[in-house]
Amino acid sequence: MGVDKYVVLRTEDLRQYLSPEWQAAIPQLLSAIEEGRKRDHKTTNLVFFVLNMTDPFAQEALKAYIRAAASDPRVVDNLAVQAAIMAARDVLTVGSLRSAPKLPD
Repeated sequence: MGVDKYVVLRTEDLRQYLSPEWQAAIPQLLSAIEEGRKRDHKTTNLVFFVLNMTDPFAQEALKAYIRAAASDPRVVDNLAVQAAIMAARDVLTVGSLRSAPKLPD
C-alpha cells in the first residue's frame, strides 16, 4: 500500500482551476466508479479522514492513529491493517521531512 493509493482534491481547487465542462464531468466520473464498485460487490460511499501534513497537529494525530492501530489486538494478524500502519509511518516520515526547516546549503 503506497502513499499514492488515493487521490484527494480540494473542492475549492476544482472550482477555481477547472472549466465548467471539466467540473460537470466530475460527478459523472464518480458515478461511473461507484457503479463499477457496486458491480464488483465492493463498498461504496467510503468515508476517509484526511490529514494535511503541513498542519501543526497533523503529525501528532497520525502518531496517535499508528499507536492505536498497532496496539489493537483485534487487528494484530490483519495484513491490510499492518500495511496501513506501514503506509502511515511512511507518510509521517515524509511529512516530517517536508515540514522540517530547510538546512542551509
